[in-house]
Amino acid sequence: MRATYLINVRGVQNGAWLTKIDDGSVDFSQVDATEAEENGKKIADCVISIDKEDLADIISGKMKAMTAAMSGVLNIEGDITKAMKLVPIFFS
Repeated sequence: MRATYLINVRGVQNGAWLTKIDDGSVDFSQVDATEAEENGKKIADCVISIDKEDLADIISGKMKAMTAAMSGVLNIEGDITKAMKLVPIFFS
């Protein structure tokens, strides 16, 4: 799998990370949140935005990522199929 994601965690200072997945390797790099907001669709296949509390609920298992996406808690812009591929990688 090859994809680039911009993950914006709202409520966290400097909470934007560019995530690159390339056939099994993953690279995370922090990016400027303002730049990410303005250029997210240009630098990533998919932009994922979520509040820090909701992300904590997903990570702890209190909420499923799919439920968060379907209810609008998790906002996805760009290639939705690439976003769906993250679920088994990070939340299985």
